[in-house]
Amino acid sequence: AGTRFIVVSDFTDGEQSLERATKLLRSRGTLTLVWVFDPIEERLPLPGRYPLTDGREHLVLDTALPAVRDAHSRDFAERRRRLQRCATLPGAGCHAVRTGAELFTALERSFTGT
Repeated sequence: AGTRFIVVSDFTDGEQSLERATKLLRSRGTLTLVWVFDPIEERLPLPGRYPLTDGREHLVLDTALPAVRDAHSRDFAERRRRLQRCATLPGAGCHAVRTGAELFTALERSFTGT
């Protein structure tokens, strides 16, 4: 039993922030990280220029340059590795959820262990 912490985030903060937070929470209970990411973070669309907005700010994602595609892929892979490392620590677990997926299903998995 005890305390269970569930952190739902995109985990884009730096590695030190993640390690500090997970260490603190794990010292006080069981920790489940729910990593929410957009499919475009996992795999960029075909090379081109794509307008993006969060409803307030606008930008154009230019995926034509191989260096941009490579950097994007490396950044995503590193974030995944960071979270996997945290999830292997005692008292911690991690579930990845794509935007548009059912968040409560991911939370249910964290409680049932499936």
